[in-house]
Amino acid sequence: MSKFNHGNRLRPEKEAYEVKKARSRRVYAEKNLLLDPFWLNEKVIRKYYALNGPKKYVDPLLLENEGLNFDLTKSTLKVNGITYQMMHKYGYSLQPNQKLLLWKI
Repeated sequence: MSKFNHGNRLRPEKEAYEVKKARSRRVYAEKNLLLDPFWLNEKVIRKYYALNGPKKYVDPLLLENEGLNFDLTKSTLKVNGITYQMMHKYGYSLQPNQKLLLWKI
């Protein structure tokens, strides 16, 4: 692979591609956040739901460090006496032990 494939590129081809992918991800995230303010919360909850599953407790600091805004919820859902703060398909409930219980519709 040549270092430059045309005279205007300042980076090697593979590095330029990786930089472009990162920039595209950032622009996509910014647009989604403007169109849907619940998007970031949904993304964070979905990630930890996939890692931990439905009936395991999660430390709220982990989600907060990922950017979860606890003040931003779309609706509430009560299931088996537990009230969940919902975004779209995913939500959370703060339990008495100060841990979160995640939920998926």
